[in-house]
Amino acid sequence: MPEGNFFDPFMHKRKSFEHEKELRAIIFESPKKPLAIHDKMSSAPEYGIWKKVNLDKLIQKIFIAPSSPDYFRDLVEKVALRYDLKKEAVQSSLDEEPFY
Repeated sequence: MPEGNFFDPFMHKRKSFEHEKELRAIIFESPKKPLAIHDKMSSAPEYGIWKKVNLDKLIQKIFIAPSSPDYFRDLVEKVALRYDLKKEAVQSSLDEEPFY
């Protein structure tokens, strides 16, 4: 990973997860005025920006860890359904023998 860019750790992922075709988005708003070293934490900017998105369009499948027990996959699917996300939870095949 190249050094020197603040966003690189957030925009790169391990090669072994490349098949997931994950989408990542970063919204960065710089502070209106620079914070002085002596500024208190109470003057720090709020973290996070809420954005409305259509999860049904953004998510095709939900991947869970290869070592997760079956009940966890079922639990993830139930939580997704509770929030009206009708997507399949799939056990990652990352631990399986590769086929070359």
